[in-house]
Amino acid sequence: GTASGVDFKETVNIEESFKSWNRKYDDWNYFSLRHEAYGLLGIVMNQDSHDPAEDARVAMKLFTRFIKGGRDTSAASRKLREMRYKNKFPASTNKGSHVIDGVCGAAFNPKKCICGQPTKK
Repeated sequence: GTASGVDFKETVNIEESFKSWNRKYDDWNYFSLRHEAYGLLGIVMNQDSHDPAEDARVAMKLFTRFIKGGRDTSAASRKLREMRYKNKFPASTNKGSHVIDGVCGAAFNPKKCICGQPTKK
């Protein structure tokens, strides 16, 4: 296996980097990579199918610009939150995007989970 500090320096969860506190529900709001790409980079990701290479490129752009670049992620989170409240994200044409090749990707959405694993808040 691989070990932190030996095979790689550290891991960064992009989703955690841009989460935003929701006072109304006393819980965190999380944003999809598609929403982060659009809101923070102006990139409209592939709407028809999942593309892991595109996910990797966009995640690296977010990491380079905001995490490694030292920019304020709290300001980015506020921007994403405002865009969500004002419904400024493009609509997805892929309504089943929480399931990819039969694998559940609804870790933060218990209503869409198909695997039965505990979901995260």
